[in-house]
Amino acid sequence: MIDIRLIRDQPELVEAGARKKRIALDLGPIRALDARRTSAQQELDRLRSEQNAAAKAIGQAPAAERAKLAEGAKAGKAQLKEKEEAYARLGTELDALLLRVPNVPAAEVPEGKDDSENVEIKRWGEPRRFEFEPRDHIALGEGQDWIDVERGARIAGSRNYFLKGDLSLLEGALLRFALESMVAKGFVPLSVPNRSNIPDLHDEDVVEVPCVVSANGARPLHVGRVPDRVRPLLTKVKDYERLTIAAARAGSIASAQDALAANPLVPNRATAGRIIDDLLPLW
Repeated sequence: MIDIRLIRDQPELVEAGARKKRIALDLGPIRALDARRTSAQQELDRLRSEQNAAAKAIGQAPAAERAKLAEGAKAGKAQLKEKEEAYARLGTELDALLLRVPNVPAAEVPEGKDDSENVEIKRWGEPRRFEFEPRDHIALGEGQDWIDVERGARIAGSRNYFLKGDLSLLEGALLRFALESMVAKGFVPLSVPNRSNIPDLHDEDVVEVPCVVSANGARPLHVGRVPDRVRPLLTKVKDYERLTIAAARAGSIASAQDALAANPLVPNRATAGRIIDDLLPLW
């Protein structure tokens, strides 16, 4: 995602880069939204300063006056929460627009109407020639039972797919490698409470969504709704998870096992029993 500071400082450069890539770009809405967010940030800073001052005043006030001061601070806290939510929404809207802004190409990159005008800089070796008709990645994946495009498209719409078996394991390994590489560079992984980032899920659900981390903390990004065909299954899974946890916390292990066994993602009651046994020490 392009840095908003580049748009603030050099909008002409960003627009010229988009024209070079034959991409229509209007920075007006982005700059207007950025100005609104900057103004909202200044208002947040003011309200936070007032809250800090109010908390200090309550601590120093005579006992008889503290209740009245606390009541006033409570109203300020509610206003601050409202402003924080509005600021977060502005940030989400701005990020969605910034994701559509193309990166500025290097000055030495030649222009062309399409890939037919690409300039070959160098060549290493020669393209391999096959004595047979080579298969594409879809054919290879389906032949090894690693990928299922038909079911993926039926469940989540066109251009979606299921990864299976070794290919799913490989994807997980790559994601883990990427995460560990980022952690080694000082990044902190986050799993955050859902706050309308995924509207179909309850707010208390913990979700993995992209976050913008700054001096002001972590701001989870809105990622949109769950696909229509997946939503009923996901809702059922989450409902049975809640029933399982509630039963376990109440001490009804048999009920917890029954609820978990009914979860569509749990293959049978025996598996549910093993999961309950593993999780009991945590509860």
